Amino acid sequence: MRYDAELLYVAAVLHDLGLVSGFDSGRCFEEDSADAAAEVAGLAGWPAKRCDALAEAIRLHMGAVVSPEDKPEAYLLSAATALDVTGNRYGDLDTRTVEAVVAEHPRLDFKAGFTRLFVDQAVRKPGCQVAALVRNRISDRIARAPFSS
Repeated sequence: MRYDAELLYVAAVLHDLGLVSGFDSGRCFEEDSADAAAEVAGLAGWPAKRCDALAEAIRLHMGAVVSPEDKPEAYLLSAATALDVTGNRYGDLDTRTVEAVVAEHPRLDFKAGFTRLFVDQAVRKPGCQVAALVRNRISDRIARAPFSS
């Protein structure tokens, strides 16, 4: 799969900005995250078309089904966040690789903190995808993810 590695990296770093109160405008968090990320990238000198691609990847990553045809960066971001949040496809990875990544980048009570943020979003924004995920008990899947935190 061909993809823009820098765009994917920036999307991965900034895709949850809308969960932070300073970036939360009241819309679905992926919309706020997408707009904030595109603004940051634009300030860094990215052309408008690339900023739009960044925003699109972030908006799409929360879809119920994201395929490579949706844009490879959106697909890869969706797959990566599913692994990080619920452990989806954890078994496809070498345990040593996972341990090395977590040692280098500790999760810092991610499960509890992320669940709080998601539930807050769901309560305040019942029409957003996050609310559907909370109704479908994503908090249980987060708790069962194969990470200690």
